[in-house]
Amino acid sequence: MTDAAGPRSEARASGPGASGGLAPEPHRPLTAVEAERIVDGMMGEAFAELAELVAFPSVAGVAETAGACAAAADWIVARLAALGLADAARVPMPDGSDAVLASAPAPEGAPTVVLYSHYDVQPPLDRASWRSDPFALTVGDDGRWYGRGSSDDKANTVIHLLVLARLRERYGDRLPVGIRVVVEGSEERGGGGLDRFAAQHPERLAGDVFLVQDTGSRALGRPGVTVALRAVANLTVRVDALAGSVHAGQFGGGAPDPAMALIRMLATLKNDAGDVTVAGLPAEQRWDGAPYGDDELRADAGVLPDVELPGSGDAASRLWARPSVSVTGFDVMPIAEATAAIQPAAAARLNLRFAPGTDAAASLELVRRQLREAAPWGVRVSFADESHGAGMRADPDGPLFRRFAESLSAAHGGAEVEHLGAGGSIPFCGAIAEALPDAELVLFGTGEPLTRPHAPDENVHPDELRSMAVAVLLFLDGFGSV
Repeated sequence: MTDAAGPRSEARASGPGASGGLAPEPHRPLTAVEAERIVDGMMGEAFAELAELVAFPSVAGVAETAGACAAAADWIVARLAALGLADAARVPMPDGSDAVLASAPAPEGAPTVVLYSHYDVQPPLDRASWRSDPFALTVGDDGRWYGRGSSDDKANTVIHLLVLARLRERYGDRLPVGIRVVVEGSEERGGGGLDRFAAQHPERLAGDVFLVQDTGSRALGRPGVTVALRAVANLTVRVDALAGSVHAGQFGGGAPDPAMALIRMLATLKNDAGDVTVAGLPAEQRWDGAPYGDDELRADAGVLPDVELPGSGDAASRLWARPSVSVTGFDVMPIAEATAAIQPAAAARLNLRFAPGTDAAASLELVRRQLREAAPWGVRVSFADESHGAGMRADPDGPLFRRFAESLSAAHGGAEVEHLGAGGSIPFCGAIAEALPDAELVLFGTGEPLTRPHAPDENVHPDELRSMAVAVLLFLDGFGSV
């Protein structure tokens, strides 16, 4: 690639199909006002396209929705092919999912930009808790667009499609940069498929900069890029103690209770203050980017009045720089079906986050070891459904990173771009950081605290979608100027 910090000097072909012996028409870079005008003109199309994509209940890893996942991928392939990306295809991944891959070659001296998003979504959970059908995009009284996947992550997929369409209108069949489109199909399952594919076939994903559009800002209209992701692991721990259920009156106090044993084991993972206390796992890291206060955390998470926040230190460090342990499922017996009986087994599903740069596999083994050692009464302990993904740290001083930050700032009226962390994880980023260490990573997106990803009433604010589209358009278009 050439110096990415400055515009290219070659002229570009203009108009659909421009090529051959005609002298290419030079372009000047779009101004923010011009880009905003272009994006404003596509907002109706954005809603219509997002409505079609949200309508696919593309929950990965579930037999009942496998067809919807395939249909969503095919929908994206068709859109990309219509934009002239002739190699667009649904590509099988090692975990059984499908990713959509497509590309357009880079003009001489121009960088290749990888546009990442994912089309799989979280299950809708309790449909009765939704204000409307989760798989029908609906405009709320607050102006937000509601639907499962509307923000995480289908709005970002639609942004890529529509911005590429606008670039085709402006440059014809010679885009100003090389493009790779990567739309993952199992990110919400913790990745795995695309991660392994990246390790096995890095050339299929290679680029100079990855625009990973799957995070967000700390507030609506406040530009931010994510520079650190915690590693992630999922772990199911099971405790067995009895051959079968027994009467609690007859054997209570004498027979070991697997649920009580498991509770005691889980309690060792945190101290009374709420800090993680896993032997050998560092838990005192500090966040050095934009601050995030306790009051913001309370408001964004909906913490009830008078309920204390767990953990010591500032909120940004607890959320973005340190490990966490969350119990996301617990199996013994549903209350509605409970009788006066001690159950023979109990299990818990744990979601674990580790500090950026931490080895997720090694950290997971530390958790397993502590749970085994904490098991009382000789109960049997087993583990299942384990998966993990690497965290990452981006370099905000990279030339393409800085250039995108300028575009994002311009899309927000010149506001300063904040460097944020993410408590969540995008396993693909860690895989790319390892497989393609020279590539720059820029993480951003339509998510902001009120979008409710993974919860009922997930939504995207059209103003946030608009701003992200303006930023991407400005960034990509800038390489076609003279």
